Amino acid sequence: MSIAIPAPDVWLVHYDPGPAWLPGKPVFEQPLEGHAEFNEQRIADGTLIVSGPLIGRDGGFALYRGPDQATVIDLLAEDPAVCSGVFVVTVTGVLISFSSVAELPPLSSPADRAR
Repeated sequence: MSIAIPAPDVWLVHYDPGPAWLPGKPVFEQPLEGHAEFNEQRIADGTLIVSGPLIGRDGGFALYRGPDQATVIDLLAEDPAVCSGVFVVTVTGVLISFSSVAELPPLSSPADRAR
């Protein structure tokens, strides 16, 4: 008996340091011009669910909605931080089985976290 695995409904994006990453500098000191604006546009159009930097290692993550992996990869190719080579991305399908997203605290800005 085989079990049919449904298509992913969410895509996990790993942002890893690319060739333009500044070694020894934390993520908030990288040349990420346009990256925040790109993410804000993706939040507005409903494709980006959540994103942020990784703690304890360089890079970041995001969860995207999209019909397939190629669509998400094509979208991320428009991210200025990917275009410039600061980040390289890996996109992996995810099936959400359990979630408490509605229970997350309100999002804060990087400026709020720096205080």
